[in-house]
Amino acid sequence: MLKEVSDEQNFVLSYEEEEDWDIYWIDGPIAPTFLQKMQLYQRTNHFPGMFALARKNLLAKNLMAIKKACP
Repeated sequence: MLKEVSDEQNFVLSYEEEEDWDIYWIDGPIAPTFLQKMQLYQRTNHFPGMFALARKNLLAKNLMAIKKACP
């Protein structure tokens, strides 16, 4: 399905970071150095620090900190 959608939108699919690409789909953390090398038109499905919101224990910890800071 991803292939069909990318073809319809004229997106470039690649398995190599060095090649030109439009969307970088990753199942894990992204290094800030990688984000710095991205072009303005390139997008990824994650952002730095996303693990702090995606993991239940870290999300709960961050919500408690916000609740304490902003009662």
